[in-house]
Amino acid sequence: MIKSNPVSVILKSVLIVSLLLSKYGLCQDGGTSYPCSNVTSYEGKWKLTKAYENGTMVSAPRIDDVIFDFQEFKKGASNYSLSIEADNTFATSFNITGQTKRKCYDQIDMGPVMSTRKAPAENFVQIETFLSNNLEKMTKIKQFEEEGGLTLIMKAKHAKIVCKYVP
Repeated sequence: MIKSNPVSVILKSVLIVSLLLSKYGLCQDGGTSYPCSNVTSYEGKWKLTKAYENGTMVSAPRIDDVIFDFQEFKKGASNYSLSIEADNTFATSFNITGQTKRKCYDQIDMGPVMSTRKAPAENFVQIETFLSNNLEKMTKIKQFEEEGGLTLIMKAKHAKIVCKYVP
């Protein structure tokens, strides 16, 4: 009789579920499954809903107060400018360089981040520090369809940004 290693069985099960989810248009992020969007452009305005650093939620003012504005350099192109209106204004650009292994996220190459340099209001300090420290490190981006609209997630090794589309 051959004994199975319980850890090995669990890891194989998780891998099979992940592969099935990505095959049928679902991506997993932190235990949550999202249906992938068929929309191929990130262009438009997005409201910040959450930001995480090392798994801890970053304090931010009301969600209406931080707006991400993505603009394609040329229709159908894979390069974008990104302007973020918080208390200060942040600006950068990025190129889509491919897809992640499971084709869930677009891989991105983020350019240098510039910002205005005024002292932020107290309720913006944590989110602006987060953006200053992490925006340039973002390596993945994807839109997902959820009830109530589109959700956008940007990820780095130790940081994550979640936004909702503003129609």
